[in-house]
Amino acid sequence: MAKQLNQHFIGRIGNLIYYELNGGYYIRSVPVKVKQHPASKVASSNLSIASATGKRLRLLLEPVLPVKKSKTMQNRFSGSIMRWLNQQQPQRLPAGGELPCLQHFLFNEATSVKERWKIDMQVTRKGNQLQHLHLPAFVPKGCITAPAHTKRVECTITAAACMLQTDDAMTSFTFKMEIPYNAAPIPAQTINLPVAIPAGGWAVVAIALTYITGKKGSATACTNAAFMPSEIIAAMQL
Repeated sequence: MAKQLNQHFIGRIGNLIYYELNGGYYIRSVPVKVKQHPASKVASSNLSIASATGKRLRLLLEPVLPVKKSKTMQNRFSGSIMRWLNQQQPQRLPAGGELPCLQHFLFNEATSVKERWKIDMQVTRKGNQLQHLHLPAFVPKGCITAPAHTKRVECTITAAACMLQTDDAMTSFTFKMEIPYNAAPIPAQTINLPVAIPAGGWAVVAIALTYITGKKGSATACTNAAFMPSEIIAAMQL
């Protein structure tokens, strides 16, 4: 801001504005208007959508998150969503398709559920409803890689659904099962997933394994990151 010394002029000349303020006469330049490129506007909007959607899904998936407040994990999660949106744009996302941005996303990069639990899991859906998670028969010691002195494996399964751009229609369901770590066969089972997917919404199914280890009478959860798998095994949009 410059002050007028030998003149008292009010108005505009070119990119300069002459004005009076509290008895003084001043000069200032016209603010520069930056025209944002349409692509930049889309990217900015997608960043906001990705951040909000990531937060919603993390909230719903808390039962399977090994480290809930990890900023690295949060940024990777939102970043995966944003990269997908930048390629597709929300209004053009195909209905009923898989979401590769979240399919097999690892909440713990040190390991994966598929690496530690070698069975073929299948998620089924009918219309706008998640139906079941099918687990085939397996032998724990033959299919699950575990640390020394493992007594049992706790499996947490969470299915969640939410809208992409609003807080409406957020829902989740969590199922827990204990797997004795021995050579006794576990029969095949079907786990119900009573989660409705709102039109235009996203749904994910995630699994986390917790190894309970110990000698003699002790039993504690393993905190070795290499044995704390947490992974999205299915992700889709209605």
